[in-house]
Amino acid sequence: MSLESAAKVLQRATELDSKQNFPEALVCYQEGLSLLMDSLKSTTVATERQKIREKIESYMLRAENLKKVVEDQKGEAKYHKRIEIKDGDKGFSYKSLFEPYLINRVVEVEVHDPYIRNFHQIHNFLRLCELLVRKETIRRIKLVTGTEYKFKNKVPDFVT
Repeated sequence: MSLESAAKVLQRATELDSKQNFPEALVCYQEGLSLLMDSLKSTTVATERQKIREKIESYMLRAENLKKVVEDQKGEAKYHKRIEIKDGDKGFSYKSLFEPYLINRVVEVEVHDPYIRNFHQIHNFLRLCELLVRKETIRRIKLVTGTEYKFKNKVPDFVT
């Protein structure tokens, strides 16, 4: 059973890997390797055990290489991670979401949000700014947002 699960997870890992979604691919490789290890423990046939070991070695090598790639991307500030927060979800804070990416080399933050008009939107942006100014390396925070009305071209397309 865990061998079938491992195959599905590792197939997903290779799909993500080919799409260059390295952080998610790495997680899938790690999960798939764990399932393969479980299969190895429960398999008694020598030829099957050898096949599983070979798969573990090849996937482990790829996972180790991907881990280096992800670490390099983090160091170059090219690391991207998708976080999906559904309507009504709780337990997320600006600190838990953004602080891991506020390394010492970050000196400027630019936020693009086309619809900051309501009080709660402004309040949320202010809370983000409070987190950012706690980092002593941040020198500039820029907000790029749309305008609802343009009065005779006197209002630019964005406000900073």
